[in-house]
Amino acid sequence: MFLVIMWTLNKSLRIQQGNDLTNSCNETAEILELWKDSTKEPYFHFPFYVNYSVYDVELGFVIFTNDPFIPQNLKIKEKPSYYFEKNYFSDGDLMIMYYKKAFQIKNPVFHKGRKTSEVIITTSIYLDSDYFNKLIKMLPKFLIPLLAVILMVSFATSFIMAKNTIRPIERITREAKKRSISNIDKALPVSRHLDEIDELAQTFNKLFIQIKNDYDREKQFSSDVSHELKTPVAVISGQANLLLRWGKDDPVQLETSLKAIKQEAFTIQNIIDTLLQISRYESGLVKPEYTNFDLRELFEFIKKETEFLGHEKKAQVSIILDEDMELFSEPEMLHQIFTVFISNSLKFSSPDKECKISLEAHRVTIRGKKKLILIESDNGPGFAEEDLPKIFNRFYMGSQSRTRDIKKHSTGLGLSIAKTLCESLGGKINAGISESGGARLSIVFDEKKVLVPKADS
Repeated sequence: MFLVIMWTLNKSLRIQQGNDLTNSCNETAEILELWKDSTKEPYFHFPFYVNYSVYDVELGFVIFTNDPFIPQNLKIKEKPSYYFEKNYFSDGDLMIMYYKKAFQIKNPVFHKGRKTSEVIITTSIYLDSDYFNKLIKMLPKFLIPLLAVILMVSFATSFIMAKNTIRPIERITREAKKRSISNIDKALPVSRHLDEIDELAQTFNKLFIQIKNDYDREKQFSSDVSHELKTPVAVISGQANLLLRWGKDDPVQLETSLKAIKQEAFTIQNIIDTLLQISRYESGLVKPEYTNFDLRELFEFIKKETEFLGHEKKAQVSIILDEDMELFSEPEMLHQIFTVFISNSLKFSSPDKECKISLEAHRVTIRGKKKLILIESDNGPGFAEEDLPKIFNRFYMGSQSRTRDIKKHSTGLGLSIAKTLCESLGGKINAGISESGGARLSIVFDEKKVLVPKADS
């Protein structure tokens, strides 16, 4: 900024001085044209710091000047120029800014019998003794100390501001270092300023909470896996010990133990296969293969499949669609999701009454956005209110599934894999209670992402 100011001042001054030289030179020629009294030297009214000389070309000498030291060997230029000559004076160098131009003067008083007189007028300014030039040279002596003071004040101010800015970050760093997995969800301090630092702290708080939730979920998952595998492993171990002691000599006990071992091995294999399937979808190793398909046809296929497999419980499936719909999605995944839903409905339905299942599809508007909602509901015992937040957790079994008879045919992973499949398709899964008091499971999609527009007729 200092250099720009100095260069701007110097440039402005030189332009102004150049204009003064040019104007003074032209005014001198005009005054000579109007000069009438040859007994008196003409008066040239221009700035005091401008020197001039009028050289008569025909006579060969300077006829008017206010400075006899102006050199006459200067070249005629169309604009103000600089001239420097070393040791021009006995005590120094010559450094001037000048303007030189030739004129034809037609004043008879001036040229005395000649038709015209050719003169060369030179105007100049001594740069080494010019007041403004000296002033500019003196400016650094004042501005540099001032600049130093400004820099010191700026540095001190910047240092204090930076220190105050960094202090919250240091506080956040200290607090973050104190976090462990046991207290990672403890919130970092947030000031009342609600600035970028507070936003950073709030972001970390959300991240820590997410990490804590993920850790708790994985911890619970490990505990559930251990718990679920403990029973079949214990059964297999007990039956194997029984066979080793005396069961191998008893054909009835041998067959019973082998069947028990086979059943529990099947349970373990089922758990492992389901977990691997969930892992593949969550890691993105298996991606949906999207295609266009008719939703009613999919529901009709599920209906026939359900009524055939659930004939013992007299399953009845009804289909409710607002309109015929063509979807762009993965029909196999949707089929697997609804198979999980219906499997739960059949599993928990009362053996004393018909199992009524409803498959529905509706176009709705939620918070101003168009959605497509697919629903499976039944007339069974439904979900307990306290089970709803946990219903999609791995290995979770609600209060209706605490009996060993149901646990023998369930791993508690069905709804968990349904949620994983649903998220892979870009949908959101929900659980609730139907109007009849049974279970209600739904999938919500953005309509524009899955619904194929109908072609104009």
